[in-house]
Amino acid sequence: MSEDKGQSCEFGENNRTGRVTISVGEVAELLGISKPTAYSLVNSSGFPVIQIGRRKIIPAEAFENWLEKSAESRAEISIEK
Repeated sequence: MSEDKGQSCEFGENNRTGRVTISVGEVAELLGISKPTAYSLVNSSGFPVIQIGRRKIIPAEAFENWLEKSAESRAEISIEK
């Protein structure tokens, strides 16, 4: 399994090409937020995340659903820094 490190991070493309998960860094890039803020978001209640050892990964489809649901409800996401 090879990973193209040169590919830009665009959610729609990654999800459609069969990537099952995305990283916290990719969440930050996709949402236009800092990496520390993305980690706070990932650690917040209701955010879809899987922890394997020390690594946190986000199921791409669950992230897309979370994002759509948050946008539809115009939710204010509360994160602790």
